[in-house]
Amino acid sequence: MLYDIDHDRLQTSALVANRIQAQLTTSALISTSLDLRQALDEADYVITMFQIGGYEPSTVIDLRSPSDTDCVKLSEIRSG
Repeated sequence: MLYDIDHDRLQTSALVANRIQAQLTTSALISTSLDLRQALDEADYVITMFQIGGYEPSTVIDLRSPSDTDCVKLSEIRSG
């Protein structure tokens, strides 16, 4: 169950989750809710994620910073 207070962000999260699920070919059920009580109903555990500052400037800075400082981004690390 994906929960957010913002409809647009929730739909974006669902889109990403469904794309990941398709690539992994899992049978996980991905559902969404704007209602916290519904989202928590029958939950065995909860993972909380939040972002302070919004997409701009925070995410933009986060994505730009590694290349500006010669750091390696996690997405560039490959096993093997």
